[in-house]
Amino acid sequence: MDTDLPLVLQDLKKDSEAVRSRCFNFIRSLLEYNSDIKTIIGIERKGFWIIEDYLFTNDLERKYKLLPSTGNLHEINDKSVLVFDDSIRSGQHVIGAVKGLKKACNKIVVGCFFINEDGKYMPIDKIKSSDLRIKNVFFMNKYGSYEDQTKEIQKSGFALYSTLGKNINLDLPMLEFDIPGSNAEEMLQLYSKYIKTINRKWSYISNTSDVIEYSVDFPVNYFNIPSAFFEICNFELLKIRFCEVRRGTKCRISIVAVVLPSLDFSNCNLTKNECIGKDVVCGRDLLCIYCVISFIGDLMIREHYEGFSRFIGNKIKISNMRWRHPLINKFIEKGKVQ
Repeated sequence: MDTDLPLVLQDLKKDSEAVRSRCFNFIRSLLEYNSDIKTIIGIERKGFWIIEDYLFTNDLERKYKLLPSTGNLHEINDKSVLVFDDSIRSGQHVIGAVKGLKKACNKIVVGCFFINEDGKYMPIDKIKSSDLRIKNVFFMNKYGSYEDQTKEIQKSGFALYSTLGKNINLDLPMLEFDIPGSNAEEMLQLYSKYIKTINRKWSYISNTSDVIEYSVDFPVNYFNIPSAFFEICNFELLKIRFCEVRRGTKCRISIVAVVLPSLDFSNCNLTKNECIGKDVVCGRDLLCIYCVISFIGDLMIREHYEGFSRFIGNKIKISNMRWRHPLINKFIEKGKVQ
């Protein structure tokens, strides 16, 4: 219950819609001022998700092309691009994304909610001087110290990052799709019936007016996991989370696989051709966990969705289907043999 929260979080929850509205108004003004820009690069997870949520909420997904900074930016052919992050400390992530753009992209605008000018980082000057194509850096708030900036990030983050549900981890495999808002309640009823037909039980993780999330436990032998994985993996937990985020006339569905493996490499006989982690000299344990989570999670979601899809048939129109996977590359790039 909300009354169980500390008073400071109760206050933040009351103010969360106002914070979110203020941040979205900033994005709206930024895009209106730079009306020639139709392509947006979201930095890492938060920058990408905030813009995606804004476009989804305002039914602008067809007007703008949104790409993550981890994608192949060299394929972008647009002459004007917005690079967006929620908060900029040193500017390194933004500068790295800009370097990946073609020379034909001759107008780059940088936007963020929070930026600091504490004398140590000076990111605005650093970003502008890094590439002549960067025409301007727009921000909502500027802080004299990184400590003040961090406090604001923590405060606003409660409003900006909680709308996917309390416990959804963006580093877990996820299938997302949209349905009409008018079908939101019907979708939940169908999902509840489907869970019963496969002899499973669901429990609520979140149940508010605009975010409803179910969690369903599965035994290890439920999914068709290849036997080779059981040579190196002990699966402590397998769950599917089904989340509805309602936004007026639209509703976003997220199906997330929760996989918690423990690994034993003593029986691992994978070759370099079979395992991308063989060329990694540091963080291999964590890389392997992410690979297992990504592969098994992907398999779980596909089997679960296919069964549910057959169950509902054509009763509800589904659109904008897309996959998300853990950022495995962040381990490969750091540990690759030179």
